[in-house]
Amino acid sequence: MSSAEPLVTHTALYNFAAEELPEERRISMAAASADKAKLTAIADDFAKARKPLIVVGQIERREWHRAAEAVEMLETRAVVLAEKLSDDSERQLPALDMLVERMADAAEYQPDYIIYIGGNMVAKAMRQFLQQTKPRRSIVVSEAGDVADVMMNATDIVEAKPSEMLRVLASAVASDSSAASVASVASDNEASAWIERWQRLKAEAIELANVATENRQNEAIREFFRAIRGKEMNVHVANSLSVRMALKYADRYLYVNRGVNGIEGSLSTAAGFSIMSACPVACIIGDLSFFYDANALWNQELCGNFRILLINNKCGGIFSKFERLADSPACDSYVMAKHNATAEGVCMQNNVAYRKAETDDEVRDGISWLVNEQCPRPMVLEVMG
Repeated sequence: MSSAEPLVTHTALYNFAAEELPEERRISMAAASADKAKLTAIADDFAKARKPLIVVGQIERREWHRAAEAVEMLETRAVVLAEKLSDDSERQLPALDMLVERMADAAEYQPDYIIYIGGNMVAKAMRQFLQQTKPRRSIVVSEAGDVADVMMNATDIVEAKPSEMLRVLASAVASDSSAASVASVASDNEASAWIERWQRLKAEAIELANVATENRQNEAIREFFRAIRGKEMNVHVANSLSVRMALKYADRYLYVNRGVNGIEGSLSTAAGFSIMSACPVACIIGDLSFFYDANALWNQELCGNFRILLINNKCGGIFSKFERLADSPACDSYVMAKHNATAEGVCMQNNVAYRKAETDDEVRDGISWLVNEQCPRPMVLEVMG
């Protein structure tokens, strides 16, 4: 397929009862990495949008640093939505699902132009919100040129690196601002009001996230990020509940296996990282992920720079959210895998320092121990649900 050919997508048919295929939108492919003029043309078009939105999915940490200045500039002229799976600044970001929950009128936050950069985004409610939008143009930027239409409204696929696209966008927006005419003032005012509305929503979500809750495991993660603020530490997060909780409080880049192999290898990845890391490495992980990959702790090269915050709610809680699954007699034992195990025995056999927290006071003391204790061995704080 040449870059000029349109890419046509069709809705999947499960029962093969339809007599003909439904009409679908056309997605155009642009191999922009081979033609910088195409990138610039897209960026110039984006700069004219009244309600411009940039979504940054998961990207490598180094890619973020290549584009950090561009993102800072873009945030003055567009709404930028990112998670700590991409953003490596020292600021706390709002959990994107909380933004959707706090929208009084979703129509007021609808973009007219979307650029989606990077990979996976955790926030399900935000994905669903974006899927309901009908922008004039919706561009997916993919380094490999893959057709991954997360928002289900893509009009263009652009082949480019995330940092490359962000820098070109920033340049175009800056040029458009300096060349603004009197005729464009009304449009600029509309854009500014829309961006300010999103900024207020973000501030509200961050403020709400920092209010204490009665959920002990949630508070453990909140207290953990408060305790490591200003400290040099790499944080790995396993799947499901762990990453969703961490995204509410993180002030740094989060390494995560999400979207790769489910719960498989989450602990091993963090353990291997700690062996090569010059600074401490923490892993926030749920019980099923931990026990599934507990053999990672056999590694004799592990030492005291590896710290594990284990959130044990005695099951795979996410499976309780699926409709009708909870009614199945197999749900508790075979799907959610409910259990009464703790990590104490695993830690004992692998020479890992261990503490269990079952009260709020034990959580506070345990977090201080996990973050500040000088220990030659790996350490586990297990917070019980």
